[in-house]
Amino acid sequence: MHKAKRDQKKSLIYGLGGAPLGGAAGFGLAKFVCSEQDRKCIKRLTKYGALGGGAGGLLIQKYAFMAHSREDEMEADRIRFRTSVRAGFDSEHVEDFYGRLLLLEKKYQRSQDSINKAFVDAMSTRPPGEDRVRQLNEMAKQFPQKGILETREYRKLKKMI
Repeated sequence: MHKAKRDQKKSLIYGLGGAPLGGAAGFGLAKFVCSEQDRKCIKRLTKYGALGGGAGGLLIQKYAFMAHSREDEMEADRIRFRTSVRAGFDSEHVEDFYGRLLLLEKKYQRSQDSINKAFVDAMSTRPPGEDRVRQLNEMAKQFPQKGILETREYRKLKKMI
């Protein structure tokens, strides 16, 4: 959250920096496409270029932030794994939750068209489920431990549900 707050200033810089670049590109395109007398065409393409450049700058900054967020989540998974194993849980079953999430993710992805799926994947702050499960499976092999599969409290809650 601290990083997101700090990066808000970067968003402004990227957006404001992208707008003039996009405006210049739009103006250059207008010189190529519009006649010199058609001021409305030149203004319109320059404006659209500036809007596109500003939006592009914001997307670039957002994508860079999301790439860091994905690695942060992978690190959190590694910490969660180590904490669970140290607490005595069976290392082979720690990743079960993410395995189930992966199945749900794949089921959802099958219902999406390929363009929408690619956009959602690119803009997601979460790492792909396959990467998470693969990482946890590798950790389970590196740190094998037979241990607790469920606790008395878990069985009690399961029975209540």
